Amino acid sequence: MIKFLPYLAAAVVLLISSGCCPCDRTSSAENAHADSAAPTIPLSHPPTEIALSSGGGFSGYVSGEAITPDGFVISWHGRPGTRENLDTLAHMDGKQHAQLLDDVYAQDPAGIRLQETGNMTTALIITSGDEVWTITWSGQRSNEEAVPFAARKLRDIVWNALQSITPANPGTE
Repeated sequence: MIKFLPYLAAAVVLLISSGCCPCDRTSSAENAHADSAAPTIPLSHPPTEIALSSGGGFSGYVSGEAITPDGFVISWHGRPGTRENLDTLAHMDGKQHAQLLDDVYAQDPAGIRLQETGNMTTALIITSGDEVWTITWSGQRSNEEAVPFAARKLRDIVWNALQSITPANPGTE
């Protein structure tokens, strides 16, 4: 018992001294500094990934782009169900990303029930937190005439956002 007494005393001292720490309180000077930091745009939606891809046909290969929850725009191509040959195309600024999410959610993607397939199939997949909404139709993602009416506005919002991005590494192409 005497062997453990120094350890017990040290634990009591640490416990008491940590209780005096004003860790959750900050001075007004620290608060002023935090307010002057770069503004962040709060997202009013759950973490959301938006992917637009198409493929199939004879080869079965699929290619597409995705906007990640943190605003990175990536492209890929490869076998169905996998993302191979990833490339980062750009990073959306906070305002553009927030506006895109507002526009997408305004279309109520959870309410669009569209599961069509064809020789070539396009998939618009929105992962919102723990939910996944998959909208598919026959045709290439770039062919706006192939998009069914129920998904046209949502597809146009995503397509236009993907077309408006600037390269992540300009001058390296």
